[in-house]
This record gives sequence, C-alpha cells and structure tokens, in this order.
Amino acid sequence: MDPRTVLIVDDSPAIRAGLRRILEPAGYRIVAEAADGSEGVARYAELAPDLVTMDVEMRPMDGLTALKNIRTYDPSARVIVITSAYRQAEVLEALALGAGFVLRKPPKADKLLEAARRLLARPSGSNAARGSSHD
Repeated sequence: MDPRTVLIVDDSPAIRAGLRRILEPAGYRIVAEAADGSEGVARYAELAPDLVTMDVEMRPMDGLTALKNIRTYDPSARVIVITSAYRQAEVLEALALGAGFVLRKPPKADKLLEAARRLLARPSGSNAARGSSHD
C-alpha cells in the first residue's frame, strides 16, 4: 500500500519539523509544508493530500479560515487541527468547520498518530466520531 500523503500547515518551522519527525517514521509521506493558511489552501488544491495538519494561529490567513476554504473546495478533506491556545470556542468552531480532530500543540506522538489513523480509516467525507484531545 502506498504511504498516506500529508500536508503540514504551520507557521513554525520547528513545529513542522516535529510533526515530520512523528509522521514519517510511521509511514506517512509529507508531500508539502505551508507556513500560513493561504499557502496551505493552495498546496491542498495542488496536491490533494490524504491528510492535513493545520495550525490555527497564523497570518495572513489563520487556520480556521484555511480549514473552511479547504472543506469548501473538498468536503471530504481530512484535517487535524493543532493549536496552542486550545480554547473551547476554537475547538468547537474547528469541529463545526469539519476538522476530524483537534489536538493541543505540540501534539504527543501517540495522540497524533492515533488521530491520523482513525481519521484516515473513516469513509471519505464522514464526520462521525470527531474528537479533541488536551493531552
């Protein structure tokens, strides 16, 4: 089976590198990285990855706006939102916009890999069993 493709969207090079260090050894292929939401939306449209990890607090386009744009473009997009703020309103908004999971930044490797595994196991476009983790 081909490795699942991932787009990492985060304005922090250190966080992007950390996510890469978690995902690649687990068999995921990072097809691109983006430093803000608008770049993430463009890369998603270009590459159609299997999974996106999305930071929230970025400029000029934040991650929730990017999530909304990606899900408008592709309602079946699978997105894990990763945020340092982890405010309840932000978590609920991300889930309402179609995020499969919301994780606290920096995510623990086991939490990220479990979220990715569960999200990719869902039927395309399924919003069932979405969740968040504050660990």
